[in-house]
Amino acid sequence: MHKHNQSKNEDKNEDMFSDFPDCVLLHILSFLKAKEAVQTCILSTRWKNLWKRLPTLTLSPSHFTSFNCFTTFVSHILFLRDASTTLHALDIHHEANIERRLLRRFVKYAVSHNVQRLHISLFCDIEHIPSRIFSCQTLTSLHLTVGANIIGLLSFNGRVEPFLACHRLNSLTLDYYRIMDAKTLCISNFMLVNLNMRSSYLGECFEMELSTPNLCTFEFGVTPLPKLCGSKSNLSSIKHAYIDVSMLVNDADTPLILPSWLLELANIKWLTITSRTLEVLTLIPDLFKVEFHSLCKLKSLDVKINSSFISKSEILRDAKLEQATTKSWKEDAKF
Repeated sequence: MHKHNQSKNEDKNEDMFSDFPDCVLLHILSFLKAKEAVQTCILSTRWKNLWKRLPTLTLSPSHFTSFNCFTTFVSHILFLRDASTTLHALDIHHEANIERRLLRRFVKYAVSHNVQRLHISLFCDIEHIPSRIFSCQTLTSLHLTVGANIIGLLSFNGRVEPFLACHRLNSLTLDYYRIMDAKTLCISNFMLVNLNMRSSYLGECFEMELSTPNLCTFEFGVTPLPKLCGSKSNLSSIKHAYIDVSMLVNDADTPLILPSWLLELANIKWLTITSRTLEVLTLIPDLFKVEFHSLCKLKSLDVKINSSFISKSEILRDAKLEQATTKSWKEDAKF
């Protein structure tokens, strides 16, 4: 009798998941890495084909014993996946070299399946990101973390405007990217709400134009600091801003350019600046004569201490301590 009841309870527990509609199961599986999602689907005949309709794919070679196993898995999942299912999100993470052919395949598949969120994090040097990304009509969120000349193929007369064709893009993050062959970087997008540009090197790019009338959140950390140019550039829509500005050796322009950026933040309410930015501010000629009317609506101002700033402070502290100790010894020696 006890065994019979136990068997009925086990059947009941099994049905708890089996009775869920596919949309619920797919939502749950979307929180897993692609490999884990496929492995989970093997547990039940009811789920065995669900992975073919996953709306989110998270792919990383770190989840496999070798890179060959990873490429084999990718080939199978892209080939066997239900072609009629829209791909809402594709996340690719890799901390070593990756074949350009494989990256092109990822991007081609994502764009052809109406990807909405694309996150590519590759800590390696790839000459060019596939240009298909910049013509994707369904893309709403793009996150690129790459050591790559991402827009080298799109330069025209020294001006690059890579995201103009992404009409639905509302969130853009660019980390560790480089621009080496352009004088002006233009980001034009009516729908863009969040823009994050961090730890990036602009090379010979001396100017930047932002035509983003609905931009609300802006994180900015590029080197060297470009001039804000163009009649369409307007930062008045920004409510939240994070600014991390540093200087290169023999860089005399950054302290002269930084005020023009701050003055454009006409309606800023929450501002975070780094200790490096404060150092640059101290080099602005006649700083206390500059009237930052743009900051009159400010509700919150935070300062984030950079690790390099802490190191400098410690060096200065140790130097002063050593100087004071030496002075004390000399005074004691007199007696």
